[in-house]
Amino acid sequence: MDTRKYETGIKVSQGKREAFIARKTMSGTTKQSQALGPIGLWSRRIFVLLAIVPLLLAVSPWAATPAAAADVSCNCVAYVRSQTGLPGGPATAAGYTESWMNAHGYRRIMPQNPRINGAIMVWDANQKGARSSGHMAIVAGTPRYNAGTKKWTINVRHANWGGCGIRSTPFQWGDLYGVNFYVRK
Repeated sequence: MDTRKYETGIKVSQGKREAFIARKTMSGTTKQSQALGPIGLWSRRIFVLLAIVPLLLAVSPWAATPAAAADVSCNCVAYVRSQTGLPGGPATAAGYTESWMNAHGYRRIMPQNPRINGAIMVWDANQKGARSSGHMAIVAGTPRYNAGTKKWTINVRHANWGGCGIRSTPFQWGDLYGVNFYVRK
């Protein structure tokens, strides 16, 4: 068993600062190693810094879990993935086409389907107020069709519609062209 203790320090000799490592033996005598010189001093500082930085990051407020790393309130796709288990794929909602969704275990349904609550709703690019990236949301409740006004009212939970944030929003449209609803097969 090695019972030696090591000490480090900075020694000033003839106006120069030098780092050193000293070893205390079992008998209590101190044996000083050769001075490390300026290169050794800097390499020791770098070593200490590299050892401390991961510890600081582990407890810092900037340390992020994978879920927090991608702020879901500023990305509709990340929000829907975080709430539904939708696998990673295209970076924008417009990429979640019917063929992509079918290939990944989802099927398209109509708003009258009893499974509509919780369905993933995808806006095609440049449709119903979505821009070229499309949009994605989660249906909240059952869509209603008003025969008098000939409009659908669909409530959704979504992110990043008009800025960062998770919102519940009712949409009203006379037709559903450009929006699709998906549930797991």
